[in-house]
Amino acid sequence: MQIQQINQMNRKSVNEFILKQWYSMVMVIHGESINLENADGWFASEDEVIISLITYRIVNSEMEILSLDSLREKNGIGTALINKAIEAAKNKDCTRIKLITTNDNLSALRFYQKRGFEMVRLYRNAVDESRIVKPQIPSTGEDGIPIRHEIELEMSLREPDMNCKIASLYICVNDMKRAVHFYESFFDMPVTEYDETYSVFDINGFRFGLFAYQNMKEVHTFGSNCLPSIGVGNIDILKKKLDGKEICFPLARIKDNWVAEFVDSEGNHIEITAPACKMD
Repeated sequence: MQIQQINQMNRKSVNEFILKQWYSMVMVIHGESINLENADGWFASEDEVIISLITYRIVNSEMEILSLDSLREKNGIGTALINKAIEAAKNKDCTRIKLITTNDNLSALRFYQKRGFEMVRLYRNAVDESRIVKPQIPSTGEDGIPIRHEIELEMSLREPDMNCKIASLYICVNDMKRAVHFYESFFDMPVTEYDETYSVFDINGFRFGLFAYQNMKEVHTFGSNCLPSIGVGNIDILKKKLDGKEICFPLARIKDNWVAEFVDSEGNHIEITAPACKMD
């Protein structure tokens, strides 16, 4: 068996195969007439005889499968052609592959879903519109099921979203008890989890950690290389939190916020902010 891409050299044989399967070179999908004479695709052949064919078109970074026919089912040929189409779609930077079939085509629905396609839309009574364009469309299909609706399936080719969420941050400390005491006073709350190596303050679901790096024999340089930023409700609270602290960046208004930086008990630089109002 050979799998080949449709080209001008084999186009005549491909079109003859389509005519034998569909009795027409025109397919009506969602009320649109589509001529398959120049459709792209792949076919499988044995002894120069086509035994399976897939056709598709690419519009606006989306591949639409137009037809998939196989004279030999359940032997992997259809799957091989689908894989060729997927490869072609990726090479063309398509974001998805879609196709439309009808409600009676249970074998197609089963075939595509098993190969990673999902049903995404139902177009009720859409076949009635297609019959206006192509009256030859039969009224019943597989197992005597009335052909009435179109079902759209798709395979997304987009990279999955990272869905990133920063839920925690830690700073290094030399003395865990001293650091915990400092931040209990600063946050006006007890430490959530205390440990000699890693302690945590849970601040509205955000985990602010204290890491005693020396316990793990790590090396650390204190300063402003990592700058946690803590927001408070207003300027009065901000000034209260700065009281008695070593200031490394004096209080200043930057756009819509008051901003300052102080040095904590361990030498870390910490930013603190508060929203500025029009009267400030």
